[in-house]
Amino acid sequence: MSLGAADVTVALYLDHPSPRTALAKVTATAPGAFVLDKSIFHPGTVAQGHPQPADRGYVWLGGDKRWLKAVDWRRDQLLHRLEGATPRVGAEVRCHLDVERREETEAAHTALHLVLSRLARPGDVPEGRVLGGRRFRIDVARHRFSAQGVADALAIVQSQIDTNLQITVEHVLASRAQTDAGSLVAAGDQDRPVRIVRIGTVSAWPCEGTFRPRTLGLGRVVLEAARPRGGMMELRFQVRAP
Repeated sequence: MSLGAADVTVALYLDHPSPRTALAKVTATAPGAFVLDKSIFHPGTVAQGHPQPADRGYVWLGGDKRWLKAVDWRRDQLLHRLEGATPRVGAEVRCHLDVERREETEAAHTALHLVLSRLARPGDVPEGRVLGGRRFRIDVARHRFSAQGVADALAIVQSQIDTNLQITVEHVLASRAQTDAGSLVAAGDQDRPVRIVRIGTVSAWPCEGTFRPRTLGLGRVVLEAARPRGGMMELRFQVRAP
């Protein structure tokens, strides 16, 4: 069975909190890849928000344990690829997330949103990306960069982390979204659904990434490097484990 428009995967990885294991059924295959009816594995590419590394883990296929080597989108299909095997259509598989990798990603993505909310200015929204290994990157306009400004922002972020803010997710129409990115409404876009990630009352961004449930125990956010790149400054941060 080849891939088709009806082979839609329920994105369990967008649940908050998302499951670490799940039983799923193979609905379609392609050379070296397959589609599941539901998946706990984040593909690492997002339609809105900030890119993050794809999840890893393993799948029990019959009595065999197979490591997941890739999960990505192709023509609106979420494709999974295993080492050494492709299950048949109709097969049931038990999926297990690499929890340590996911928790590092969740820590970095949570910190990324907090820092973005401190650095964003009206009409000037920095770009962010989770790099893996509890690290993330933010690109800011070079003329707006200030070492002292970043230091002040990190001090505020750390105090927010220590107050144990709750992270919540809501789905709203773009016309009703209130975020730190400002208005999300473009012409003809009012009825587009968006996923908003809120951290207490201090941060709100449209995003399809994964996050911790609360900030307490996140760790300490530090600036590792600041490099000029054209008209931008590339800021690299690390979330040091507590």
